[in-house]
Amino acid sequence: MLNPTLHNSIGAVLANFGGRLVLPEAESNHASYYDGTFDFINYVTVFFFVAIIVVMVWFVWKYRRTAANDRAADVASHNTGLELAWSLPPLVIVVFMFYFGFSGYMKMTTIPANAYPIDVTGQKWKWTFTHPNGYTSGNLDVPADKPVVLNMHSNDVIHSMYIPVFRVKKDVVPGRYSKLWFIAENPTKNADAPLLEGDKLDSFVREKIAAEIVQELKQKDPESNPTASEDEINARLASMKPEKKKQYAVDHQLEVAAKNGHQLYCAEFCGQQHSVMLAKVIVHEPSWRAPKPVKGTPWQEGKKLFMINCSSCHRIDPSAPPNIYPDFSQGIMGATHTMADGSSVKVDENYLHESIVNPAAKVRQGPWGSNTLMPLLPLNPQQVNELVTFLKSPQKEPE
Repeated sequence: MLNPTLHNSIGAVLANFGGRLVLPEAESNHASYYDGTFDFINYVTVFFFVAIIVVMVWFVWKYRRTAANDRAADVASHNTGLELAWSLPPLVIVVFMFYFGFSGYMKMTTIPANAYPIDVTGQKWKWTFTHPNGYTSGNLDVPADKPVVLNMHSNDVIHSMYIPVFRVKKDVVPGRYSKLWFIAENPTKNADAPLLEGDKLDSFVREKIAAEIVQELKQKDPESNPTASEDEINARLASMKPEKKKQYAVDHQLEVAAKNGHQLYCAEFCGQQHSVMLAKVIVHEPSWRAPKPVKGTPWQEGKKLFMINCSSCHRIDPSAPPNIYPDFSQGIMGATHTMADGSSVKVDENYLHESIVNPAAKVRQGPWGSNTLMPLLPLNPQQVNELVTFLKSPQKEPE
């Protein structure tokens, strides 16, 4: 009798036979002919593999050496019919494979004239997506049932845009632009969830305030196990500006949408943190439009810049997994850092500004040696100042 685990595994394979054994869910217009071509080649390959193995084993048994027949024929006879039989059918099958593959390739490379354009920047180790109205995000937001074209370029090394559920993949190369397009077929769950309001928003904000208070107390006494008092939470909630509370609602909406988004990868090894170069694809209703960029306070704008440009390497959330790069979760203003050359630097605004505009000027001591791994960020002077404002107090916006 079969082991139950093995039995279940075989049953799962048989239940899916004729369906999708390897590929993930299909969520774009490219999937039908991509999957059809893949399945056709896969099934033909399996059929001929099994057929050849069966015939080979049969020949080994039938023509094994025996006492009555211990020598092969001196001359092998020629059989034109047999040679045509094993040559022409494979040729026809290969031609069909080429036809399906080439027609699918042409469909994937012929971009509709009305495709919605999104600029994509690949940079170690993050993706940045910019919509025509200037809205920028670290995740890819697209409308359903409408063609979308990604205009992609790299600021440093070769990357590769890969969205498995859309069946699209394209290299992103420095010094040139590459394009890929698709039509997302189904909106992702909670992609257009309404903003929190009233008691629900207050409850969410209270959770965030409590986390901020605990973090502040933890910084003062790392060995403690602090809790946030209700009085302190209520006081901060009462004094909070409406704009900041609205920003919390927007942050919650983005968090919920990203949780149900499709995974987007970099499929080209691009350095030490290649595996963290991820993003989510959030598919909205067909009527969706990219939100107009809203300027917040310098700290809020600096936080946006940090999440887009810096969060892949530098941690500000103490609950996030640590890595080898400088950690900002405990704050850095006023701290003394040891440089790669042995000197010491006290962190102030000038040091933060210099580290952003010229990362190689003062390299902090670490496993990377004397060569900085930090790229030069494409920021204008105002954005640099906003990022410095945020880094001065990454855990809480100054009142």
